[in-house]
Amino acid sequence: GQLNILPFQNLILQELWNRQFPLLCMSRGGGKSFLLGLYALLRATFTPGSKVVITGSAFRQSKQVFEYIERIWFNSPVFRTLVNAGKSKHSGRHNGPRRDIDRVEFVVGDSIITGIPIGTGEKVRGLRANYILTDEVASISEAVYSIVVQGFASVTADPIKNVHDSAYMHILQRLGMWTKDMDEDEAKRNRGNQSVLSGTASYSFNHFYKYWKDYKSIIESKGDVKKLEAHFGGPVPDGFKWRAHSVIRLPHDLIPRGFMDEQTIIRAQRTTNKGSFLMEYGATFLRD
Repeated sequence: GQLNILPFQNLILQELWNRQFPLLCMSRGGGKSFLLGLYALLRATFTPGSKVVITGSAFRQSKQVFEYIERIWFNSPVFRTLVNAGKSKHSGRHNGPRRDIDRVEFVVGDSIITGIPIGTGEKVRGLRANYILTDEVASISEAVYSIVVQGFASVTADPIKNVHDSAYMHILQRLGMWTKDMDEDEAKRNRGNQSVLSGTASYSFNHFYKYWKDYKSIIESKGDVKKLEAHFGGPVPDGFKWRAHSVIRLPHDLIPRGFMDEQTIIRAQRTTNKGSFLMEYGATFLRD
């Protein structure tokens, strides 16, 4: 049958599609795993050659997102026909889902979605991706995320072409031939590798809060140089794009009524201590 999504889900997908660094902090049960799965499938389909990595501290997070991708695939005969259920001409792998012991994979033409557990990071060093979707960020070691996971996106999708394009752009800029239209086209064409942070809120000493606070400060600057200099504690790095950042915070009471089980939320509110409830369902970071 037809896959229907609600307006708030449509808006989240739009942010995920257009921003290089989106941060998604949602209530437990708010459907973020489904949205990450749908986004990964859309990206792999409509951006040929995409390498999407879905990860979390445990394999469970990656597999949960992957199961939504599988469900969409198996319930979409038209989609399966469009991408051909046989082998991809580009990768030589079969289109569709595949499960291994330590990873799950989904191939769409010459795009591939890979779901992995991070653990200590030792087994996945050297992995490269254009789109990194990290679920339950607060549960991943800060050192592992900053060194290993962010390292997945350290190389651009086509580094040789990007070096040539960058040199061409700087020559035109020096000659005074680089126009505003060219600048806008370049911004649309070269968004860079994407890192999506997703999860439920945690304590303020956790690195998820640090990313949330950092992104929020950048967005609230609205590009004002003085505010950005205060944020960086010095000159703004050359080429910094404040609009590349996005924060989506969605507590349970802002999700359309009927989407979540209201009795379960009432029970959690009654039986869980206030701090835990605010983190799990209120998308609120706590200091103590």
